[in-house]
Amino acid sequence: MELDDDGCYTGAGFVGTPCYAAPEMLSKRPLLNVRTDIYLLAATLHHVLTGRPPHEGSTTQQVIDRKSTRLNSSH
Repeated sequence: MELDDDGCYTGAGFVGTPCYAAPEMLSKRPLLNVRTDIYLLAATLHHVLTGRPPHEGSTTQQVIDRKSTRLNSSH
């Protein structure tokens, strides 16, 4: 992992658990910062409160595809 001058991760590729991943983590060149951490914390709390991860699918690729579809349809 590499950090830029502002302390943000700027590496390429996906790192993490797709069911909890912040939308920016799915981009080809993610810019991860404190907002990403807040999203991940909220995703964990969602699971604690509901008993289910915030994003589900039968395969990793299905979770990523569903998140990408939602992200693209919100623009």
